[in-house]
Amino acid sequence: MKHGFLAFLFLGLSLSAAAADNSAKSFESYFQSGIQLAQGSKWEDARAAFDQALRLQPQNSAVLTNLGLAEYNLGQKALAIGLWRRALEMEGDAQAARRALSFALPGLDVRELPHEIRWLDGLHDQFLSSLSLLFLGWLCALCTLALGWSLLSHWGKRRIALADDKVIPAVSFLTVFFGFAWILSLTVTSLKVWDSQLIRGTIVATKVSALSAPEAQAPALFELPGGLEVLVEKSQGSDWLQVTYPGGQTGWVPSSALVLATGPFNLPNRQEVNSK
Repeated sequence: MKHGFLAFLFLGLSLSAAAADNSAKSFESYFQSGIQLAQGSKWEDARAAFDQALRLQPQNSAVLTNLGLAEYNLGQKALAIGLWRRALEMEGDAQAARRALSFALPGLDVRELPHEIRWLDGLHDQFLSSLSLLFLGWLCALCTLALGWSLLSHWGKRRIALADDKVIPAVSFLTVFFGFAWILSLTVTSLKVWDSQLIRGTIVATKVSALSAPEAQAPALFELPGGLEVLVEKSQGSDWLQVTYPGGQTGWVPSSALVLATGPFNLPNRQEVNSK
């Protein structure tokens, strides 16, 4: 029944018409083929089709979302969650991916790790992740124009009052409102810019040991369960990443154990994911 609910969420997901070049036609062909296969519950074939579409357009949130659906139905729940989180980073208003995460996360068997939820982490999860920089940029521009118009209007009335030796008018409610809106929009945009600089990833292995150094023989510090979101602090070559779970400890994990929400995207080898 849960799988049917998820299928209902995604199978209606449509893609805008692609440009009439060969690569776009190939992408559209793979994507639509994946949709049709998913409608027939042929999840392995659908996954293969979405894989091909993703190679052509790795930042496409619709493909990421539908590939996540296929992975979820094939039992790769942690990988599905990682793909849905990346879809949200690619497109903040990807509502299908957001609903999928709301549905899947409570059912994931994630052992609670001792940590402290920082207010910035909560702000990211509950608010910033749903906003795009483009939207906030337009909002800042509109608030700046509105505040500028209101201030110019006030200064004009002030000059007239001084010239006519009248009482200088008080600052209007609209000017105060637009000023507050401008400060708020600028603050949220600054937080979004700062938040977007952080590299987040999802543990896609069933569980992975965080090590004290970037080498397989290093002592294990703690275990990270699949589906957990972590912050990437730095990398060692292309094989190791130093990660921190929010408010918690830091350790080294193989890069193949993660799907990054931002930056370069490499789909993990599924056999490696299953073996971890």
